[in-house]
Amino acid sequence: MKKVLLGVVLVAAVLAPAASASRPHRVKLAVVVLPKSALGAAGRSLAVSPDSGVVSNPVAVGNAVSAHPNTFDRLGRLGGYELRYGDRYSGRPGVTEIWTGVDTYKTPAAAKRGLAFWRKDDPKITELGRYGLAVTVKALQAAKVGSHRFAEGSTISVPNAVPLSVVDEQFTDGPYVLHAEVAAASLSAAAHLAGKLALRLDHRLRLAEAGRLHGKPAEVPNQRDAGPPPGGPDLATLALSSADFGGQAKIESDGYGRPSHPALSTYLLDMEPAGDFGALSQFLDWFPTANDASLVARFEGVEFAWVFANGVLTGVPGQFTQVDVSAAGDNAYGAIVSIAQQGKPTVYVVVVALSSGQAGDLVLAASETPVQSSDVLSLAQLTANRLDSGLAG
Repeated sequence: MKKVLLGVVLVAAVLAPAASASRPHRVKLAVVVLPKSALGAAGRSLAVSPDSGVVSNPVAVGNAVSAHPNTFDRLGRLGGYELRYGDRYSGRPGVTEIWTGVDTYKTPAAAKRGLAFWRKDDPKITELGRYGLAVTVKALQAAKVGSHRFAEGSTISVPNAVPLSVVDEQFTDGPYVLHAEVAAASLSAAAHLAGKLALRLDHRLRLAEAGRLHGKPAEVPNQRDAGPPPGGPDLATLALSSADFGGQAKIESDGYGRPSHPALSTYLLDMEPAGDFGALSQFLDWFPTANDASLVARFEGVEFAWVFANGVLTGVPGQFTQVDVSAAGDNAYGAIVSIAQQGKPTVYVVVVALSSGQAGDLVLAASETPVQSSDVLSLAQLTANRLDSGLAG
């Protein structure tokens, strides 16, 4: 279930009169996105992320807040490519992530519609504020590039973590939508660099169309294989057990899964039943930094609360209630989403998210009997105790 939520690279624009008189060359999207040599000093130490690569329409849907399965097909999007460097959640000083991409559309008019979609969709992340995540978005002055453009800056804050500031510049050029996104310690630093990168990105597109852009695509590392974190603990020791529920639980499956960037390792556990809950799933991640763990764990907990409350997975919206579980420690977040389905029992979904050190811990539990706030706190405390004892060795 995890990572269901949790956009780009073919570009053709107006050439100089002499070049536009001839047929444009075929544009290789993976070459248009910015290589490390074009990032400047800020990107020199950033490694290519395994999240880079082709962005299909289904993947683009997953990157949006308000997209439906056929949104991008209907808009006329044909495909895209993106290249990411760094880790935006690390909390390190300076620029932490640079992301450039290009989407190709059937026509310039379709590209304009695609840009308009993203301009409306990006600010909708502020909806997460109702679910326990401090998010602000504001319009910024966009670099003067392309035919249509916008720039937005967002800041996400969670307890005990360095706030995340991100600036997204997007613009159209012919049948293409290009974007440059920068995460940094401040919006001003991110905005300054994002504008420069947008200009460089458009310049590379024009070179590609003129047949004057050469080189090989940046090598993208493979996703990490499933297994224990290098230099870290066996995540199985941090996971809940049947004994935690007085023996009234059955483990259906458990083991390491392939982690999603920036996690270094992921451990998955499914129980059915789990004490008073009919089913429970736990997702344990080990991250490069404690800031990663704090930001990602809270963000994913809030995201899942939003997903269930808005019926993204079930098709039926639910009633959201945030629960104060701070007494459990470990930056704990808790929520209940009650989902009433016609002709079926109401399902109560519990979301608990924790972090401690480099470990992030997300628990989703479901019950067909009413769940109280005290039940959520008890589950959060149980999970925190297991996490803390495992980390203590």
